Amino acid sequence: MEVKSEKNTNAHKDGFSFEDLQKTISSIADGIISIDINGNIMFMNEAAQTLTGWTLDEANKMKSSEVFKLAHFLTGESIDDPFEKVIKTGIQTGLGSYHALVSKDGKKKLLSANIAPIRSECDVISGAVGVFRDITRLKKIEDELRDERNNLRTIFQYAPIGLVIVDQDSRILDVNNGFLTMIGREIDFVKDKLLGDGISCEHSIHYGCKRGAKCVICDLQIAIGNVINTAEPVNNCNIAYNLVNDGIFTKHDFKISAVPIKISDENCAMLVIEDITKQKKIQNQLKANEAKYRNLFMNMLNGFAYHKIVLNDENKPIDYIFLEVNDEFGKMIGLRKEDIVGKRASEIFGDLSKTDFNMIDKYGKVALGGEVIRFEQQLTQNEDRWVSFLIYSNEREYFSVICSDISEEKRAQREMKRAMEATNAAYKAKSEFLANMSHEIRTPLNGVVGMVDLTLSTDLTPIQKDNLKTAKACADSLLRIINDVLDFSKLEAGKMIVEKIRFDIKLICNNIIKFHTLKAQEKGLRLYCDIDDKIPQYLIGDPIRLSQVLNNLISNSLKFTEKGSVRVDITLIRKDKNNVSVKFKTIDTGIGISKEDMDKLFKSFTQVDGSHTRKYGGTGLGLVISKQILNIMGGDIDVKSEKGVGSSFSFTLDFGIGNGNNTKCSQDEKISKSDIDAHILVVEDDKINQVVICRMLDEMGYTYDVANNGVEAIQKVLRKAYDLCIMDIQMPEMDGIQATRLIRESKLKIEKHLPIIALTAYALHGDRERFLSLGMDDYLSKPINLQEFYKKIEKLLMKGREFNVEEDADIECESDNSSPKYETSDSMELILIKSEELTKAMIDKDVYSIEIIAHEIKELAVDINRDALKTLAFRIELAARREDLNEALLLNNELENLIRGE
Repeated sequence: MEVKSEKNTNAHKDGFSFEDLQKTISSIADGIISIDINGNIMFMNEAAQTLTGWTLDEANKMKSSEVFKLAHFLTGESIDDPFEKVIKTGIQTGLGSYHALVSKDGKKKLLSANIAPIRSECDVISGAVGVFRDITRLKKIEDELRDERNNLRTIFQYAPIGLVIVDQDSRILDVNNGFLTMIGREIDFVKDKLLGDGISCEHSIHYGCKRGAKCVICDLQIAIGNVINTAEPVNNCNIAYNLVNDGIFTKHDFKISAVPIKISDENCAMLVIEDITKQKKIQNQLKANEAKYRNLFMNMLNGFAYHKIVLNDENKPIDYIFLEVNDEFGKMIGLRKEDIVGKRASEIFGDLSKTDFNMIDKYGKVALGGEVIRFEQQLTQNEDRWVSFLIYSNEREYFSVICSDISEEKRAQREMKRAMEATNAAYKAKSEFLANMSHEIRTPLNGVVGMVDLTLSTDLTPIQKDNLKTAKACADSLLRIINDVLDFSKLEAGKMIVEKIRFDIKLICNNIIKFHTLKAQEKGLRLYCDIDDKIPQYLIGDPIRLSQVLNNLISNSLKFTEKGSVRVDITLIRKDKNNVSVKFKTIDTGIGISKEDMDKLFKSFTQVDGSHTRKYGGTGLGLVISKQILNIMGGDIDVKSEKGVGSSFSFTLDFGIGNGNNTKCSQDEKISKSDIDAHILVVEDDKINQVVICRMLDEMGYTYDVANNGVEAIQKVLRKAYDLCIMDIQMPEMDGIQATRLIRESKLKIEKHLPIIALTAYALHGDRERFLSLGMDDYLSKPINLQEFYKKIEKLLMKGREFNVEEDADIECESDNSSPKYETSDSMELILIKSEELTKAMIDKDVYSIEIIAHEIKELAVDINRDALKTLAFRIELAARREDLNEALLLNNELENLIRGE
């Protein structure tokens, strides 16, 4: 726009006045500003005044740079005055993007402007005029549209699915990155190509897209045509294509939707493509697996059924529907599959509440609560047919049943039970045979050993004494053979129990060496034992079984060694705060064992060869028993031997470390003749044993009566007071157990508690505990050990004297004929104290202390004649010995209640 000035400013040649022109310019919506050659404001219409914020009067004679002040809309940076530029250059100009007018109040407004020079008739620049408008709102809309377009483009490009835009000829106009990734191509390869050519369809490779016979029936081409012609979208078409890339054909499964769009008024279609090749493969695999597992279920040997529970209005199960069953299930209930599926159980079985197999409540818990149920059921009472059921649910209101015919298993279990009963009967018969054999052999042996011991205590010539010692050695040898057989039987039956008590390892070893010293001296052998000083003196374990193994090994070494020595080495392997590991080793210079004979060592009743058996004797059980005992104790035996050089046997065992205080160790004590006057009842059916026992009692100065069986014993006890009773167990007419029970039950007629020592030839594990639990006070096995016999009698007689003194004192205090009091307040106080100690030991789980304290309470209960207390304490003692803390704790609760009741 270029403006020229006129000479006549008052009128237009056509009659249009200057005032009319001025009014017209003032009413224009765009702002107009004119300046003179010096840049002073000459004119501003109303729109310009509004946009700049300056009135014409204010702007008159102001510079254009002051009124038309420009700055960058975003950065605020000042922009040169375009009016000055136009006057200087004489060239028309406009404003750049984001050039903003800064109004009088400091607000910025985006402008669109055109500024031109004003020329005179002589083409001389006399000023400039600018026309401008506020485009802030339009610019904002434009930016928003551009951002929206960019966002849509971004979404299009980076959508996780394939997007393709095609025209009505199926020519590719645009694709996104997702689609290019699907087909493994670049944008330049596909753009502007027909769809089939762009994706390298196998048919297009040969004929070109839309030219092959297959193109006529191409589902995608048909879908595109429908969308463009009808402007209706097509959704979720599953189409498979073989695409070619680098000469390799790859099958793709696509799920395609087509949406109509317009581009430059042309009908087009946008394809939304999802590659479902992997999903299709997984679906096919799942279908194959489903078919396979369905086939397995339908043909498996177990019955299978799938049901839906039927509920009433109160949501309680009343029936169920068979949705699927396999053939085996149909066989089990005697129906064909076709007659079961789709029917209710009540239609098949009748009223479920009246059937023997009413499981509707349990099935409801499974279907509604997700429980899993297993049970076994006999199909009919008269038919030996059993079925095992497993019922589970994977979906609410549905449940599955797997059932297996276990009739054969049930029959096998019954056969096994009968076989076990037969085996147990055989073991019982064997046990009874061994017990009877033990009794029959030990009874006469008791007479032999007893008479020898008694005779040895008299004045004899050296030759007589030597002959008697030889006879006793033979009896001891026979007893060891019997013990070997019995031990082997117990090990074979798994009935041997290992105890855990405190013992003195040095004392045990010294006694063992002393026992074998005479034999070693007779053969001219050196026998000695080396004990590691680092081993604690007091250990916790089973000293009896340890001694048995060491005795067997030393005896074996002495037997097969003719010259040289037998040495026992005991060394510490490992030690911690509470436990030690100890290695025991016997080394001899005997005949040795060849490698081929090693495997015979631990076979029952077997020795290396027959000549050894004839020369050395024995049962062939010693090493077998030793090995099995060590296995039970947690160890094993190791053998190293060389023929003609010697042998070494070694084993390692773990023990607890025991405190030496109050430790009771087995040690022979010299027993002198008793100074207690006692009258003793001897109950024994064997005449020889009667003589032996009576002779032993004579040696101690006791008086005695003899009863031949339990009946005579009861009669004598009721007629006469005895201080002690020695009761044989196995007797005719009435055995010792029955006699003891009758004596204890008739205690109101017997003024004093009668101590009873059980005397038996059984000598099997558990006999002592069994006899004590039946009311006996102690136990001795045949053949009788003289010193042990005297010690037990002395101990019980001393207790009887203390008891009788207390009893007499109580009787003197009574003025009527009421039953005498057996306990004192001191005794009960001591029991209470011991009970507290027992509870503390229970808390500490100290089985050894529990056993000791329970034994002390039992002894106190015996002293005050409290049988119930004694029995409970004894049962706790046995539980502790078995390390059964749960049973001990339960029994201790009963004991505390009983004591509080006392």
